[in-house]
Amino acid sequence: MANMEHANCTSPDDIATLTEIEVNLLNSGSQQEARKLLLAAESDGFFYLSLNSGCISGYAGRAIELLSNGEKYFQKPLIEKLRDKRAVETETRTAGYKPIAIETGVGKDTKDGFEAFKVPVSEILDPRKSAQFQQFCSDVRSLRSFAIHSHSIANTIMASLSKALELEDGTYLSRCHRIDQPSSSSTVVNFYPSASLPRNSSAGHNAHTDLGSITILFCSTWGLQIYSDERRRWLFVPPAPTKAIINIGDTLRFLAKNRIKSCLHRVIQHPKWAGSSRLSLAYFARPNSDTKFTDEEGTEWLVEDWVSRKFESYRETHAQQRANWVQLGRKGFMGSISSNL
Repeated sequence: MANMEHANCTSPDDIATLTEIEVNLLNSGSQQEARKLLLAAESDGFFYLSLNSGCISGYAGRAIELLSNGEKYFQKPLIEKLRDKRAVETETRTAGYKPIAIETGVGKDTKDGFEAFKVPVSEILDPRKSAQFQQFCSDVRSLRSFAIHSHSIANTIMASLSKALELEDGTYLSRCHRIDQPSSSSTVVNFYPSASLPRNSSAGHNAHTDLGSITILFCSTWGLQIYSDERRRWLFVPPAPTKAIINIGDTLRFLAKNRIKSCLHRVIQHPKWAGSSRLSLAYFARPNSDTKFTDEEGTEWLVEDWVSRKFESYRETHAQQRANWVQLGRKGFMGSISSNL
């Protein structure tokens, strides 16, 4: 078991050093870049993706635009945002508005401190359903384009890993992530206020490993931390305007036979965020719902069942999360921070 006092006493000076990957080099078949990616996937499960190349510069601009849309949306009155909350519980996992204090928080015995707006890829690609997201982004084509481009980048990363890990014929992982097949893949914008939180909530996002395969993340400011097993402490990940932050999730780890890492991470207040707010934009690439995998304990899962179980874990108490490995990727680990930190 990790030493929790040591793990939780993180200074703003504790900074993670992540590998930077060029997606255009992966596309061109660079063996050197593929080796860099594999090493990052095996050691950290987190890395930067450079957005400087001309082929994806428009993609970076679209991400900035969607963050701006998010900033405007979350300033709306709560009663207006609640109209976007899905009535069906299973739909709220990947679609519509999520209020603050629904899940377990990062502070001990608290609820979460973030709002979210979620756009499932299955709906944004469907012209009959995409118009409903105009209240978040008037030009739904930007949302659609961002999702398609993000999914393509995720599949480029997975194709490289599939080949490097010699998984079947090298296309195995991409075949499990077809954008035209049912999945819970989605675009999500999170808003983290630093003030006016409900009494029982704490600013930030509780520690977890991502449930899916590839997460592509853009952040407005500091706050994201990853847990370093090597250093046995939490490290801040610097936001970078010209880079996306990529992390590997649980299902990709399992599909890769546990040969790569799904990294534990969380969001807490950083001095550069205090007194303000924080926005993040993420695309969660997840396997097609009928995909099967075997977890680290030998249990076989259907992806849609795993998605349900993982979302249940987000609402479990810290003690329950500590008792099993679903939320944190390991047993006996407490990812919360003390109330006085």
